[in-house]
Amino acid sequence: MKGNLATPPAGGDDGAGEAAKPIEAKKRVEPRKVYLFPGRLVVAAEPCAVTTILGSCVAVCLWNPILRTGGVNHYLLPHRAGSHQASARFGNLAIERLIAEMLALGGHRRDLQAKIFGGAHILAAAPDESTHLGARNVRVARELLQRENIPLVAEDVGGQGGRKLIFHTHDGSVWVRKL
Repeated sequence: MKGNLATPPAGGDDGAGEAAKPIEAKKRVEPRKVYLFPGRLVVAAEPCAVTTILGSCVAVCLWNPILRTGGVNHYLLPHRAGSHQASARFGNLAIERLIAEMLALGGHRRDLQAKIFGGAHILAAAPDESTHLGARNVRVARELLQRENIPLVAEDVGGQGGRKLIFHTHDGSVWVRKL
């Protein structure tokens, strides 16, 4: 049968003895836009487009394709040192908290997928590529994700410049632009 499926054929009968009803078009839901500040995290069950800017900092994005939920953190330093307050400014704490909040949405650890971004070598103070702050931030993300058995499915890390990142919590997609 040719024609527009949203309207009944001429005569008002679709061949099954009942008049065809118009098909309601699905409304596209625009994701809520959120800016992620350093030392914070966002976890969402509803569609969000989370934007952040990274230099030597790292963002870990977690996505659950079963529940279509996602979360992302933005940390500045790899580990909490000394008497500093427990905060998402530190990679080890930010990643643990991100995992816990993703699991609180009802999913399972085995369903999570990770992507990491950032870790640039911004400051010339550490000439060794393996010891600069960005490299240490990336290393803690890889180590903790491996320890938690969460697969790392994508990354864009290192280099000399920053990045702008937009993470879509509902489909796990990421847009990255080098700055």
